Amino acid sequence: MAIWKQLLGIIVLLGLVGFGVVAYVPGGRAYLETAGLLAAKSDAAAPQADATKNPAGAGGPGRGGGARMALVVLQPATEAVINDRLSTLGTGSAVQSAVLMPSTSGTLTEVRVTSGAQVTAGQVIAMLDPASAQVAYDAAKIVLDDARRTLERNQRLGSGSVVSATQLQALDVTTQQAELALRKTEIELKNREIVSPINGTLGLVQVDPGGEVTASSVIASVQDMSKIKVSFSLPERFVGRVAVNDPVSAIPVSLPALDVTATITAIDNRVDPATGSFEVEAIIVNDKALLRPGMTFTMAMQFPGDTFVAVPPLAIQWGSDGAYIWQVVDGKAHRIDVRIVQRNAENVLVAGGVAVGDQIVTEGLETLKDGAQVRVFGTPQTDEAGAGKPAGKTP
Repeated sequence: MAIWKQLLGIIVLLGLVGFGVVAYVPGGRAYLETAGLLAAKSDAAAPQADATKNPAGAGGPGRGGGARMALVVLQPATEAVINDRLSTLGTGSAVQSAVLMPSTSGTLTEVRVTSGAQVTAGQVIAMLDPASAQVAYDAAKIVLDDARRTLERNQRLGSGSVVSATQLQALDVTTQQAELALRKTEIELKNREIVSPINGTLGLVQVDPGGEVTASSVIASVQDMSKIKVSFSLPERFVGRVAVNDPVSAIPVSLPALDVTATITAIDNRVDPATGSFEVEAIIVNDKALLRPGMTFTMAMQFPGDTFVAVPPLAIQWGSDGAYIWQVVDGKAHRIDVRIVQRNAENVLVAGGVAVGDQIVTEGLETLKDGAQVRVFGTPQTDEAGAGKPAGKTP
C-alpha cells in the first residue's frame, strides 16, 4: 500500500479518537456544539438534565437552573475550662529531724535506747566514757574551792589594812578564772552524753557499746513524723494564684488509695529562671502514722481556670493565614478566623469571633463559600429536597 494511504488512515483514526475524548470530557460537548461539530440537545431534554443535576426539582433549592446549595451538618459550639487543675510531684520530709552525733571523741559505754523508739527532747540516748572528764571536773572544783577560801580570808584581813586593795583584786581575778575552768569541765562532762534535741522517732542505731566514736560518727537519726512537710514546684504562671493556708490534695505514690489534705505553709519568694518554677511547701498531719519522710506525693490543686469556646475537631479548617471555621447564620455560611488554644480528644478550644451556642459546620465543608446559602441536614428544607426523606438516606 502506498505510504500516503497509510498516513491518511492514521490521521483519520486520530481524529475520531480525539473527537470521542472531547465529547465526553467535562465541557467538551459544549465546545463541539459551538464549533458545529456536534448537534445541540433539544430544549425538551434540558429541563430533564437540570432536574438530574438538581434533585430538589422545580420547587427545591436551585430552582430555575441555579447552583445547587451545599448540604451541611451542624453542631453547636460548647464551653470548656482549662488550667483548672494542676498535678505535680513532691517529696516528703519530717517536719523536724536531727542527726545525733557525739560532741567529742571517746569510747561509747552505754546506749540507752533501741532502734525505732519514741524519744523526747533532752532525753539521753547514749553515753561516752566520762572518766577523764570527771577527773578534770573534780580537779577544777578543788582549785575553785581553794581560791574562794583564800579570797574570803584576805578580805577579812584587808579590813584591818593588812592586805592591800591590789592583792585583793588579784585574788578575785584568780577566783573568777577558777570558776571559768570549772564551767569548762562541766561542759566537757556534759558532752559525754548524747542527747536528742527534739521529740520524735529514733531511726536505726548505728553503733554498739564499747566502740570508739569521733565527733563525725553518726549514732542515729530522730524524725518528728507527727507532720510531713512536702516540697514541690509550680510553674510560674501560677504565681499569685496560690497562697498560704490553701488546701492541696496529697496522694502518696506508694499508697494510691490514700488521699489526704495538705495545707500550704510557705511559698518561695522567687522564680527559678532555669526551670521557670517556684518552690512551695505544704504540711500533712500524719495522725495515722502511715506516712514516712522521703515518700513521693502527687500534689493536686483546683483553680477557677480559663473558659474558652469548644468546637468539634472536624470543624477546624486551615488556610494560608491560619485556622478558621464555618458558622451558619440564617441559612448562610460565614467563615470565622480562630486561634487554636488547646486540642483535646473530644474537642478543640478556640478563641476568636465565635460564641457558645453558635451553629458550627462539621460536615460538608468542601464546597462552602462565604455568604453562600446552605442546606442543613435533617431540617424540613432537606426533607422536601429529598422527597420526604432527609438528604443522604435511601427511601
